[in-house]
Amino acid sequence: MKSEQIKQSLESQLQMARPRRAEVKRVPLTGEEKEFLGEIMDKAVAAEKAGKLQEALDLYTDYKNELLRIKEKKEQEITEHIFWTKEKLVKWVEDVFKTPEEGLTFEEMAHRIFDMEKLPKLETTGDLNLPGLEIKEFPADMTIFGRLDLDSSVVKKWIGSDLDINGDVLMNESQVETLPANMHVDGSLYLADSSIKDLPDNLYVEFDIWVKDCDLNVIKKAKKLKKEGKIKGDVKLI
Repeated sequence: MKSEQIKQSLESQLQMARPRRAEVKRVPLTGEEKEFLGEIMDKAVAAEKAGKLQEALDLYTDYKNELLRIKEKKEQEITEHIFWTKEKLVKWVEDVFKTPEEGLTFEEMAHRIFDMEKLPKLETTGDLNLPGLEIKEFPADMTIFGRLDLDSSVVKKWIGSDLDINGDVLMNESQVETLPANMHVDGSLYLADSSIKDLPDNLYVEFDIWVKDCDLNVIKKAKKLKKEGKIKGDVKLI
């Protein structure tokens, strides 16, 4: 009788411990983070099927704790980068371009690219052209009044999530796993031959999305977003 009560207690705890889909979807994850959490989830499900309820409970708890850790880390990163100053923006321009344009200082370049009067909010004065560059941290809480060119660029991390582009986005042959969680493109989105692994649920594209030679998951997700009305144009595979 006692063992049955313990089993019922564990089953009740498992009901509470299993991650809810909505909880997971609220946290934008990189491909590496999805793989890491997926391994924990697979072990938890296998343990539960095998009747190892305590082990399954521990693994589900580990999953939730790791998801919370990732969420808090991302929130901290956003908090640290949301209050942009002129000095911080000039340093970002220097880190990205490495060498200033001829006849300009990095500060003058920053003034040419960004509307400094809008700080701490980030707004460009026009196109943002960054092809073929390695960008350690890209501030995704930004409005770009024009085209974003990241063709053949490397973006190691997005900081923030609300990237609004009032034109096309060029990311052909780019090395980046994911896009910002809330990305709004008023033009077309070009991702051909990129290393993108997945598309965010809240991606919006006013015209076409080009996914030639992209990961199969990206192509499937693009078609899904098209059906949901979040991609207004066509899903281009050529």
